[in-house]
Amino acid sequence: MAQHLYLTKVTHNAEKKEILVEFRNKYNKIVNRFEFYPFLVLPKELEKEQVQDLLLSIGLKGFQIEKKNKYLKIIASSFSELKKISNSLALHTGKKPLTLEAERQFLIQKNWTYFDSFIFEKDMPQKELEEKKDVGFLITKEIPFNQAVELDETETESLVEKFSLSALLRIPLEKVPASLQAQTEMLLENIFFSNGKGILWAKDNSFYSAKEFAPYGVYDSVSTIDFSSAWPKLITNNFFNLGIDTINCSCCKPIKLNDTNLLPSALIEVEFLEDAFYFESTSITFALKYHKSNPFENNRKEKKKEFFMKNYPVGPFFKNQKTLLPINDAKKLLDEKKVKLASNHTPNWFCKNKESFLSKAIRKYTKQGFLLSSSFSTHQNTLFTKNDSSYYFTSALFKSINALVQELPFVLVNPLSSFFSPLLANSILSVQEATLFKFREFSEKKGYRILYLNRKNAFIRGFSSLSLAKSFSKETSLPQPKIHAFSSQTTLG
Repeated sequence: MAQHLYLTKVTHNAEKKEILVEFRNKYNKIVNRFEFYPFLVLPKELEKEQVQDLLLSIGLKGFQIEKKNKYLKIIASSFSELKKISNSLALHTGKKPLTLEAERQFLIQKNWTYFDSFIFEKDMPQKELEEKKDVGFLITKEIPFNQAVELDETETESLVEKFSLSALLRIPLEKVPASLQAQTEMLLENIFFSNGKGILWAKDNSFYSAKEFAPYGVYDSVSTIDFSSAWPKLITNNFFNLGIDTINCSCCKPIKLNDTNLLPSALIEVEFLEDAFYFESTSITFALKYHKSNPFENNRKEKKKEFFMKNYPVGPFFKNQKTLLPINDAKKLLDEKKVKLASNHTPNWFCKNKESFLSKAIRKYTKQGFLLSSSFSTHQNTLFTKNDSSYYFTSALFKSINALVQELPFVLVNPLSSFFSPLLANSILSVQEATLFKFREFSEKKGYRILYLNRKNAFIRGFSSLSLAKSFSKETSLPQPKIHAFSSQTTLG
């Protein structure tokens, strides 16, 4: 019977232009050598001849360009040469190709991860799909895994979590970052690299998002509804298909106000039919931007105070005045016959024909998490035993995937992220704010009082919050938020 060995170590020997891969189990160790040249990838929209001419014209040599289905692949003679190529392309194109370390490039190219299981045929590793990964001998080397759990379960679980992140991010154990944000940045590096996408070289500092501040006080019977799991789903092609490769595509430009692929960030020009008109925007970010950059600031402050509004009203507008409004605001005012449609719009839309690579990645990891959860639940009594390393490793993989996927939208709207794109960030933010506005309206119609709403949680007075979350999802055809907690007494502020 063939023995399973686990991929435990990857080393780049730059001088010999090779990768050394170590495979181990409790009893054996095998090291295989693979010829390897570091590479980077570019969007397929770039012409191979143009890139080649550019690099040669600035004196760069020792590279080869291959045209693949999804991207251009530039293979360099050394990693230092690869960095020169990347920096030169960044200066000339405005986007910097990702130059991942050679070991991670190799694993992505082979579609391998740390702790994958292999068997060997004719001295060559063959990757196996193994549900039960008995990697306890790697996690707790000094004592058996079950003894480590009995001595300190919390510390052992923390160590297993690092192993799961090492596998998911394709990086050595010692390079796993401590913060969730940094871990998610690494996941995005892998996603963008695999799809031949670079990062923006010049940063845009104009983006910001408004925050709703929690009211100070102690409140009874408060439910916390968590929206974190909903945001990644809304990025996928099941809903808005968001991505740098699908927003404002050339093939699906909308022509009507009710076209289904218009994003909430689309701005529609309207003409007002009344004097001294104010309204409450569906977007708190738009409302704050308008307040900061338009006259009559004191009037808005007075209106906000007079009517106990949570956010600044938008206005005043006067008869025959034209302005651009978020599409949901424009539709609402058109229905109320407060405005009429003008003609100079700034639409934003998503592609209906091609799925974004972010959507594909999120669906892939979501499916992986679902399979882990199913395996974990179905076979808990037969596949796993108490204190078995497989039990803990599978559980840690599931939790790590969930945490990373849920953090993705928050990293993508963070201007400090390497993967920040103003257009994508505005689109994600607009979808979130439109969803939260719908949730607020829906909840209040059902008799619930929302104390505080941010982009992660809603704090609500009232019982039957699970029923509220379910009915909201059903009636709006949006992902169902999760019930995070219920407390008989909650302090906010």
